[in-house]
Amino acid sequence: MKKILCTTLLLAAVAFAQENYSQWAAYKTISVNTTNDTTHGAANVQGTVTNFPTLVRLTSANSDVFTQGSAAAADIRFTDSLGTTRYKHQTERWDAVNQVAEFWVLIPSIPGQAITKFRMYWGKSGVSDSSSGKSVFDTGNGFRGVWHMNGNGNELDATVNGDTMVAFTGGVPTAVASGAIGPARGFDGATTFLIGSSPTTATGPLNITSTSPNTVSAWVNASVLSTSTSSGNSIINKGDKQYNLQMYDLKWQLATYSSTYEQVISPANAVAGGWYYVTGVWPGGTTGNVNARLYLNGLPVKTSALSSSNSNPTTASNVYIGVNPSSGSVGPAPGDPNTAPSSSDPRYWNGLLDEINVAATVRDSNWIKLSYQTQQPAATALSLGASIATSDTVKILVNPVNQFAGLGGSASFIVVPSGQGPLTTKWVHIHGASTDTISGATSDTLRLTALPQADTGSYKAIVSNSFGTAVSTAASLVFVVAPVITVQPLAQTASVGTSVNLFVGATSIAPLSYQWIRIQGGTADTLPGATNDTLKLASVAATDSGTYKVIVKNVAGATLSNAAILTVPVSIWSAHNNSTFLIQTTGSSLTFHIPSGASGIRVTIADIGGRTVWRQTLRSENSSDFTWSGKSSGVPAGIYLVRASTLDAKGNILNSLQGKFTYSP
Repeated sequence: MKKILCTTLLLAAVAFAQENYSQWAAYKTISVNTTNDTTHGAANVQGTVTNFPTLVRLTSANSDVFTQGSAAAADIRFTDSLGTTRYKHQTERWDAVNQVAEFWVLIPSIPGQAITKFRMYWGKSGVSDSSSGKSVFDTGNGFRGVWHMNGNGNELDATVNGDTMVAFTGGVPTAVASGAIGPARGFDGATTFLIGSSPTTATGPLNITSTSPNTVSAWVNASVLSTSTSSGNSIINKGDKQYNLQMYDLKWQLATYSSTYEQVISPANAVAGGWYYVTGVWPGGTTGNVNARLYLNGLPVKTSALSSSNSNPTTASNVYIGVNPSSGSVGPAPGDPNTAPSSSDPRYWNGLLDEINVAATVRDSNWIKLSYQTQQPAATALSLGASIATSDTVKILVNPVNQFAGLGGSASFIVVPSGQGPLTTKWVHIHGASTDTISGATSDTLRLTALPQADTGSYKAIVSNSFGTAVSTAASLVFVVAPVITVQPLAQTASVGTSVNLFVGATSIAPLSYQWIRIQGGTADTLPGATNDTLKLASVAATDSGTYKVIVKNVAGATLSNAAILTVPVSIWSAHNNSTFLIQTTGSSLTFHIPSGASGIRVTIADIGGRTVWRQTLRSENSSDFTWSGKSSGVPAGIYLVRASTLDAKGNILNSLQGKFTYSP
C-alpha cells in the first residue's frame, strides 16, 4: 500500500534549517532533459517552467538508497546541483521492502532546451522528516486540490486546503498496487465513486467558476468506455455547470453547462486500455470567447473558442471523482457519501484513476508537456545518475577571505578543499562582467605580487575530482592607502600613582595595527603589548614621563602620530613644615616651587660630567614659582643633575635634595 508521508508545519519549518549535506552518506545527481534529443528520451520542451513539482521514481535499481536510507525516508533530501540549496519535496510512497518509491520535488526553474540537474541525498540518522505536500503543491502556485489516488478508503488532498474525497459507502474504489504513478484507485463503473466533503468542496477553494481560469488533469486507464449515444464516463467534476473532465460520446472533453454545453472535445475517439494523461485548460473570462484547450499525453489536441458568459457560474454541487450525479436527474445530497446517484446517466468511471489535479490557473503547454514527459510510466526525460559517497566528493572546508593591499603590494588567497584525490584546482578572477581563469594558478594558495589596479575584483577557487566540482565563495581584493590619523594623542600631566590613557583615532578600510613608542633623552623604545588605539598606563611613576607617539599601519603603509608629552611631577622635598617643592624629572623646562616657611631656594644644574650650566638663588618675596628653560641656557638635550636647597631669611641652608632631570627640547 502507498502511504503519504508528511509533517506538521512546525516540523517542516524546523527541518528547513541549514543542513550540512556532507554529513549524509551519499547522493545521486538527477537530470531533467528538455532538449530536442528525443532519440534519447528528452522531453523537447521549448519554454521555461517555474516552481514545477517534479516526479522522482526509485526502483530496485536504486537499492542502495533503500538499504542506506532511514526506514520512513526521513533522511531523504533534495538540493540544487551543488548540494547547497534545499528543495522542498513530498514523499508519496516509500516501500523499502519492495524497493519502490515516488517523490515530488519542487524545482524552482526548468529551462526549455536544456538539462537541469539537482541532487538527492540519503543516509543520515537522527534527522526529522521534511516531506510536505503543502509546500510542494502550494496554493500560491495555483493548486486547489491534488489527490495522489493512493489510499484504500478516503482520498487525502496533498494541498493545505485538505479537501478529502470521501469514499461512497456502497462502493469504495479499490486500491490497485500498480498505477501510472505508484498505486491507483479502481472504479467498477457501477457503484464506486468519491465525493468531496460538504460543504468544503461546494463553496471552498475548489469552487472555481467558469469565469475564472482553471486547469484540470488526471492519469486515466479505462477498462470499459461507454459507447451509448449521449453517455460517458466522468473523471472529475463539480457538477455539469462548472468544470467537468470526462469521456463523453467516446471523446475526451472538458465541459461546462449553462443553457447549453460549452466544451472542448478531442477529435479522435478515446481508447480503453493503457494509461493516458488528460488535461483540460479553461482560461476563464467575462466577455467574448475564450480559447479552451484539451491536451492528451502532453500534446494539444483541440482548441475551441467558447462563450465565456454563463448564467450558472457557480453551483452548490460538491466535487466528484468517478461519477457525475448532476447529469440527468438529481443525485445525492451535496457531500452525502451514503446515497447512490439516482441519475439515469451517472457516468460512472470504469477503470483506474491516478494523480488528479485541480488548479485555479492556466498551465501552459510547456508545463503540461513536461508533466507528461516526466510522469509517464518508464519516463526517460528524467534520469538518475550513479550513487556517490559524500566522503569522495569535493568539499570546500575553508573558503578564501577578502584581502586588502596597496598598489604594487602583494596578496594571498587560500582555499582548503577535501575529497577523494587527485584534486585539481584552478583560480578565476571576476571583474565586472568578465570571469578569467588565472594562468598557472593551480595550487591551494593564489599568490599575487606587484599588484596593479587591474587586479581589483574578486577571486574564486574551483576544485574538481572524478566525482564532481566544488566552487569556493568569492573573496575580494581591495586596494587601500596608508591610514589617516583623525585624532592625535594629547599631552597630559598626571600625578604619581594615577592612571593615564593616550588615544589615537585613525581610519582605513583595511585592518589596522598599532604600536606605541616612548622617547626619553633622545632614545625611542617600543612599548611591549601597546598595540591598540588606546595606550593605558596604570599607576604612573616619574619614570613614565616622556614623549609618546604611535605608529598606525595597514597593508598599504604606516602613519606616525604627533608627539604627546606626558609629565609626571615628583616631590623632592618634604621635610620642612610638611611642605614640598616639585621638580619634574623630564621635559623641556624645570619649575621650582618654594615651600611655605622657606624664604628661598638655591638651585644648581650641572651636566653629567659635573660642569655647572646654571645656578640661581631665588627669593620668595619675588615669586613662589620659578622656571628654568634649557633652551634659554643653550644646553643640549641630555641628562642633568639638579641640586636644590631651601634657605631661611639669612640665606642659611635649611635642607637640600638632588636628583636627575632629563632635558628634552
